Amino acid sequence: MFTFNLSAESDRRIIELTGTISEKYNIKMILTIRDQNVLGYYFYETYKIKILLDGKIDGAKITLNESPDLETEFKVGFVGYLKDNTIIGNWIDTNKRKSLTFKLAIVSDKTFKPSEAINKIEGNYLNIYNSDKYLSSVNLEYINDNIFCFLITNGTEGGCTGYIEKLIEFENLSSGKYSGELCDEIKMSFHADTLIVKERNCPWHGMRCPFDGKYFKKD
Repeated sequence: MFTFNLSAESDRRIIELTGTISEKYNIKMILTIRDQNVLGYYFYETYKIKILLDGKIDGAKITLNESPDLETEFKVGFVGYLKDNTIIGNWIDTNKRKSLTFKLAIVSDKTFKPSEAINKIEGNYLNIYNSDKYLSSVNLEYINDNIFCFLITNGTEGGCTGYIEKLIEFENLSSGKYSGELCDEIKMSFHADTLIVKERNCPWHGMRCPFDGKYFKKD
């Protein structure tokens, strides 16, 4: 029987699930569990577009926010409970007051320890121009198959803020790009110990606090 508890020797756990929403929409889901934190994604079999999930585990309860934003309040995602080797619950859209049942079966469950190459990428990066008037950072966390969750936050003394949390796949663990809703492109690449971020038409921030820049990994 599957349990969410991780042993001391297990850095994290990756589980793969398949099932349906409303008994008719076939989906697949990948979740990486680290302590009580969960990162992952799911996609509809018909479209294959990966959708970020970021959530928590509390006992047998699991809450997964779908493509979260700056606000911490749950808006869209999955709320379910572990029962045997399944997770059963509801996919909820609070804005549309919509709730659909879901049922997912665990088809793969493995423990995982990051490689040296992954450890080198994972972590928090600070913009080289950070100051008392400007703060910008990028956080990268591994999920699976060279896919990472990235979180960019920034802000200025004048009140300009930026925030985006999405998925990115690094080819050869060296470079990758994101494109999606409200963002034509964000490119990330590693040069020595520097993370280079370049954006194109990505208004997830104010005019005076772009995501572009060079970032050094925080020790």
